[in-house]
Amino acid sequence: MNSIERVFAAVTGAVPDRTPVSLTASLYGAALSKCPVTEYYRKPQLYAEGQALVARHCNTDIIFSPFAFPLFAEACGANLSFKNNTVPVVKEYLPYTPGEQVNFDVSKLISHPASEYILQSVAQVAKTVGKEKIVAAINISPCDLPAMVFGIERWLHTLLFHKEEAKHIIMNLGEYFAEMSRQMYQLGAHLVATTVNFTNPQMVTGPVISYVIPLLTEIFAKVEGVKVIHHGGPDFDTAVQNYLHFNGAVGFVISPRDKIKNIRQLVNDKTILGNIDGPFIGKQTRESVYKKCEQILHDNEGNTRFILSSSNADLSYETPLENILAVSRAAEDYSAK
Repeated sequence: MNSIERVFAAVTGAVPDRTPVSLTASLYGAALSKCPVTEYYRKPQLYAEGQALVARHCNTDIIFSPFAFPLFAEACGANLSFKNNTVPVVKEYLPYTPGEQVNFDVSKLISHPASEYILQSVAQVAKTVGKEKIVAAINISPCDLPAMVFGIERWLHTLLFHKEEAKHIIMNLGEYFAEMSRQMYQLGAHLVATTVNFTNPQMVTGPVISYVIPLLTEIFAKVEGVKVIHHGGPDFDTAVQNYLHFNGAVGFVISPRDKIKNIRQLVNDKTILGNIDGPFIGKQTRESVYKKCEQILHDNEGNTRFILSSSNADLSYETPLENILAVSRAAEDYSAK
């Protein structure tokens, strides 16, 4: 099997030749290509060249578009800062008073250079490796993007105390999410991966969840295509049940702390991806990474709807390649058994 066949076997419930491997190595492409991040996150061709090296050297079945949510915030008016060997971060939020009515011009968001960079990176990655690897396009859900644009505290205040204004912003940015997703598919992405942090009980209250989930349901229904929901930081735990009905949602990237057996009972025939802590891979020995992957594979008990995947943040720039290869070696050895 090639990577595309292997991953879709895991999604459909068929039997792959080995457990597929997914490593969020968006930043790691810059490490392999020795490209300064100030250029890597601005020039799609350089990003694609880095991901071609990830595809060649890291033995992963899924290649990602830029995993850099601040770029979406930049399209909405936030200012970014670049530091050596890391993804860009938001330096200055868009001025905003909680409860304020905000209207984003979606056409301007789509045509913003940051959005164009994201979309062209999808296109270049698909052109470069899309015939051999699954191309996963990273998008940010409209319930999470405002926290990147306005700041977490301001957005939480709006969600909690200004329901109608929050709903308006989510639906407005939902148009941006939907159009970006449509174009990502058109440009060659096999799937779109997104987070839903501000519907998680660890982040917001039950009343907030009860009105945000229907909004996301409506927005997801506007976009046809395979989608994967990422835990985004907090554990999924039982909250994963809230997303099973999302249009196109075939899989869930669980946190390093989520228990695979518990999640499996809740998601039935959906695919689970996880649950290696991404930064852990770079901070441990090759042997400890291998043993951790072995334990995860054992916990999955051979269920074929599973992809051995990194969770949490992107792999760090300094991650030793031998540690990365320990992940795929564990998958190969486990399947051979």
